[in-house]
Amino acid sequence: MYATSHNKMYRAEKCEISADGNITHFIGRVYSTKTGSLLAELEFDSPSYTKPEFQYDDSVVLFDSGGDNTIIYLPPSLLDRIRAKLP
Repeated sequence: MYATSHNKMYRAEKCEISADGNITHFIGRVYSTKTGSLLAELEFDSPSYTKPEFQYDDSVVLFDSGGDNTIIYLPPSLLDRIRAKLP
């Protein structure tokens, strides 16, 4: 599932990793639309298959309504960018 920010600077992707009963394990990623490079990612669990949503001012991408552990703030922090490069 994909979404593009209103300012067209970021593309968010939400992919299913695995499922365990009623809970599905996802990974959320944010890419630069200019370079295509991965800027940030996070793993989370959710029962829903909603597509990523950008806040109206593009300050946040929300991968699920489940809470703070499914949010990436934009622009991604230096720590987010470093973590995205790690295997």
